[in-house]
Amino acid sequence: MENLIKIRGEWNANEIQFRYELETGTDKTRIPVLSVSTFLENSIKHAMTGAGVLKIRLTAKKAERNMVSICITDNGAGFSEEVCEQLNQGAPVADTGGKHIGINNVRQRISLIYGEKARILFRNTQEGGACVDILIPEETETL
Repeated sequence: MENLIKIRGEWNANEIQFRYELETGTDKTRIPVLSVSTFLENSIKHAMTGAGVLKIRLTAKKAERNMVSICITDNGAGFSEEVCEQLNQGAPVADTGGKHIGINNVRQRISLIYGEKARILFRNTQEGGACVDILIPEETETL
């Protein structure tokens, strides 16, 4: 993930700050391919405004019932109320001009792998940026 941010930062005049915090034990959790990178890319694509530094934060921590929470936040404009509601209802979001393809793909991939055991929650932070919280079972074997 750091390399992805470095490459994108070079394309965007290094105006991206990326921080990550992994709770002890979460670094061995299996994560479906492209799940986290899709949301990092979305932050860069949709939150980068050219007006200041884009700040992206990734955290992974253990949650209740042997789950791991992987949270990606940014300091962009966040989700519109309508899109946020649609995403949290789990319905496929209309593909308008190439938007939400990555989100729909990640939701489908996670559903195929974990079924009802996992979920993705979308919200805006108090500061207004987007927050995506991926909740997956804590598994450490290879996918």
